[in-house]
Amino acid sequence: NDYLPKLDDIPAEILNRARFIVVNNPGNPLCQAAPDSFYEELIEFAQEHDLIVVHDNAYADIVFGGREGKSFLSFPGAKEVGVEFYSLSKTFDYTGARMSFLVGNAEIIRKFRTIRSQIDYGIFYPVQYGAIAALALPEEEAKDRLMMAIRNKYGSDLPLDDKTMYATSLNYSSETDWTLTCHPRTEGAEAYYEACLDKAGNIVDVRSIDYGRPQTLEEAGYTYTLTEEEAVCLAAEGIRSQTGCDVPLEDPEKYHSFAYRETSPMGWNVNFISHTADWGKCSAFVDDATHEVTVAGADVNGITADNILARYRSRYGWYDEWDTTVWADIAGQAVNLPAELMEGRIVKATPWIAWREGLLTRDEAEERAFRLAGVKMGDVNCACLIDAEPNPVWKFRILPWDESYQDSIVVEIDSVTGEMTDLDMYKSDYQDLEPSFHMITLHRIWARMELEENGPLYLARLAVLKRFADMGLDMPEVYDLPIFDMRYWNPEIQGLVVRFRSQWKDLPDYEVELDENGVAIRTEEKESSGTEPLPAELDRECIDESLYMIDSQEMANAQQTYGLNDYTWPLEVQAAVFGAENRTVPREGEMTREEAVAFAESRLPAEAAGYAEKRTVGVLCQRLDEGLPTEKLRWMITFMADPQIKDGWRVTFQDASNPDHEYSIIVNAPGDTGNG
Repeated sequence: NDYLPKLDDIPAEILNRARFIVVNNPGNPLCQAAPDSFYEELIEFAQEHDLIVVHDNAYADIVFGGREGKSFLSFPGAKEVGVEFYSLSKTFDYTGARMSFLVGNAEIIRKFRTIRSQIDYGIFYPVQYGAIAALALPEEEAKDRLMMAIRNKYGSDLPLDDKTMYATSLNYSSETDWTLTCHPRTEGAEAYYEACLDKAGNIVDVRSIDYGRPQTLEEAGYTYTLTEEEAVCLAAEGIRSQTGCDVPLEDPEKYHSFAYRETSPMGWNVNFISHTADWGKCSAFVDDATHEVTVAGADVNGITADNILARYRSRYGWYDEWDTTVWADIAGQAVNLPAELMEGRIVKATPWIAWREGLLTRDEAEERAFRLAGVKMGDVNCACLIDAEPNPVWKFRILPWDESYQDSIVVEIDSVTGEMTDLDMYKSDYQDLEPSFHMITLHRIWARMELEENGPLYLARLAVLKRFADMGLDMPEVYDLPIFDMRYWNPEIQGLVVRFRSQWKDLPDYEVELDENGVAIRTEEKESSGTEPLPAELDRECIDESLYMIDSQEMANAQQTYGLNDYTWPLEVQAAVFGAENRTVPREGEMTREEAVAFAESRLPAEAAGYAEKRTVGVLCQRLDEGLPTEKLRWMITFMADPQIKDGWRVTFQDASNPDHEYSIIVNAPGDTGNG
């Protein structure tokens, strides 16, 4: 019977006692693949004899020779009589993970779940996440389909693949499956694009956030007497005159120049970028009215260990674009160059090498850096290979694009074993917790130099942050744990041990021990040395995590409907997402948003004429409870609270051609007075 069961041959006494029938098609080891007629016969047979059909469909995708493995549930009547098991072991090579699932009749599955809960445990979460990834649309296919969807809606000529024009971020989430975001890199771009796929592979959303065309300076009423060419010539002469060095700034083989206009004061910022390591970058400001030249920077003397990195950046671009042979070339030169700054001494001490056979390639090490650091998507900002014991180390600086809050992550990967040997996550956009050269050398190299030159205090403070600060908060970790602030902790140094004694009994002491290379070998929390409670004025300065507790599902829904900029959402939506205590809506008798904006526009000073037409950046409404009557509201443009203005709304107008230029108008809540 082509290895198919003969249902009619089952004895009646067996059928009377049977409760379910197990069928395995396609089957192992007989390799049979049942025709449609068998499934139809099976369903009719189960209905006639009151049987539950359990279809083992583990081999549905392991079929060849033109045959087809089908789901039992795809036939009419199947869901009324049975269920189907599917295993990831075969299709996805997931053998050993024991990952399968059951689909079909809801009542059967409900009873099965009850029995299963008494005899088994849940599957290890990472194994489940692996299964989710296996069942999702492949990453490259998802990206191609999403890009096609954006182009179909907004134009087939969109250069989304051009990395110089767009930075693309592809994210996977349990809510939407795949989301592709295309961020413009160029200053003149007017929009970024986003598209989403659901779990079934259907396009569910394609949208564009339009920045609007920036207004030109001429349209804003600015008139310049100098042309760009004239400004470049004046800047070149001024740099040579003031440095006393005959720099070939106009030689196209040695330099290229670019200039842009400033409005306050009116003039030109001129930059000269060197094409060789013989000269460095030069820049100057040329006043449009007086033609006076102010030199902002001029690297025109000999090459040193202090400036060699900057000169190579001019020639090769940023660090992420350098081949390892470039780093090795610098290491070979730097040994014999003078150094006055710590950066130069770091350069001299760092043994960069070129890649060789037997070591992980950059792509292999980069993949491990992302995976071991827990970053789903991001940009590599720096990559270099450094000689070390026992094996050379790949050093990466990663800028995450996913939902993690770290601004930069610095990772060290052993180039032979692939193990992660160091990981630092600091919010560099907020505070320079570690120097910029940390991303181009080993942690132990710069730490040893910091210890030798400045002692253990700075390194000990970093160790406390790394061990105890909350790196997941969307704020600087030094706000979460202000270890640098002497109002909270007094440091005591004994050799390589630093004890941070708390001023207040609410806060613990910390103790850090460093080794001779400046690396922390012990970081502990100790009993508090403080005797008095933390004063209220200091406690308020520590940011409350509750301010950041938001409804993530509500936020996702709002972003889908109204866009990513929450300042432009309806105020009711803002209040629902962020909580009424953080954002609220005007009450009866108080100004509406439109009334507040109109009132503010009427008070714009003459020098800001046209700002209102250019762009209103958006307004949010936030209630400030600290010492304020609860009926008072304040309109704000940012989250930053202005402690000197506690009773009113603030509407901010921003110059689209120069975001640094803006006017804020303060309006009293009832709308009876106002000033700018």
